[in-house]
Amino acid sequence: MAFIYALSDPRLPVIPRYIGKTRSTLRCRFLQHLTEWKRKASHKDSWIKSLMVLQLKPAIWVLEVCSDQDWQSRERYWIKFFKPLNSLTNTKDGGAGTHMAAPTKASTRKKQRLAKLNDPLMPIRLALARKGNLGKARTVKQMSQIKQLFKTRATPVKCLETGEIFQSASAAARIAGVRHSSKILSAIARRGTCRSLHWQYLTQT
Repeated sequence: MAFIYALSDPRLPVIPRYIGKTRSTLRCRFLQHLTEWKRKASHKDSWIKSLMVLQLKPAIWVLEVCSDQDWQSRERYWIKFFKPLNSLTNTKDGGAGTHMAAPTKASTRKKQRLAKLNDPLMPIRLALARKGNLGKARTVKQMSQIKQLFKTRATPVKCLETGEIFQSASAAARIAGVRHSSKILSAIARRGTCRSLHWQYLTQT
């Protein structure tokens, strides 16, 4: 079952400004319209934005309830029916369905940043990447180094500045106040620092 619906100006509710279709509830589709205008720039979304600026919301009402098999033809019928009014914001003749919006560059970058923050291996990956630009040929070597580093997670670790010895990188990370032991392992791998301190395995000289 599908609903063919109309959106209209609440000040002129009998004149449709947009004809659409939904398989969900009318309220659900209405709420989607109230958020889509913030990230889209279609004729319909610009019209909704003009209402929201005036603290108004579009009215929504059902034109027809139809089956899943003929909603395309019925949506096209209603768009054609109201088109002579020259009030519709529809840019197509209808029947194409609703497509998900393509992800923007900003949303893609945000997802990538979140993925990096949630990846405990990322500090080690970055440290190994800084060792040289060898392209794809270094991938196998990097992964073997990462595996080797994580095999030594339980190896005792020493802080060079304080001389304190910890039973594992995880224990050192807790004392240093870092979230992941991989940051300690990264500092050891690149002979750098973590929390401005140098670290090494107890077996190293």
